[in-house]
Amino acid sequence: MREKGWTRQHLQQGLFDSAVGIGVLGLISLMIMITSAAVLFGKDMTLNSAADVARQLEPAFGPQAKLLFCLGIFAGAFSSFLVNAMIGGTVLADSLGLGGHIDDRWPKVFTVLALLVGMVVAIWTQVTGRHPVNLVIFAQAMTVLAVPVLAAAMLWLATRPDLKADRRIPAWMIIIASVGLAVTLFLAVRKAIELWLRVINS
Repeated sequence: MREKGWTRQHLQQGLFDSAVGIGVLGLISLMIMITSAAVLFGKDMTLNSAADVARQLEPAFGPQAKLLFCLGIFAGAFSSFLVNAMIGGTVLADSLGLGGHIDDRWPKVFTVLALLVGMVVAIWTQVTGRHPVNLVIFAQAMTVLAVPVLAAAMLWLATRPDLKADRRIPAWMIIIASVGLAVTLFLAVRKAIELWLRVINS
């Protein structure tokens, strides 16, 4: 918001954009979970390639599922790779007091470091012959574990004592945020237990 130059006058626009974005992502996630359950649950299969993962979309898109899935992965990676690295680098630099704007030096340094880490992991995957699918699954698992931290931080920011009068967050929004935090904590704990059991059994 700071980079966009938004102020409190843009609140309604921000709420609308957030609602539409979250709604679309929710519908996409729902479709993926339903089709995954229909195709993959209860079957003994190994996910060794993107084509194997794409089988979850076959009930919805038929034989073209593989092409659609690969195009989606490419589009997601192309659009988010640099942007997410820039966001992460800027937030990290800002939290360390080294500058909170994308044009500052340290956000750029941390952005490059994040991109270098991604490049090293990709090269390591190719050199060692490991399946990239396992890295994708691992990355998604880490996302689930990190979400409660972000949710807790946002809830803390929304309930700070210095937010008074018309700056105070409505009670109904705090209640919904608290429920969301509880749900993310439950999912994170369940995922952590699942990963721990997998490590023990292996």
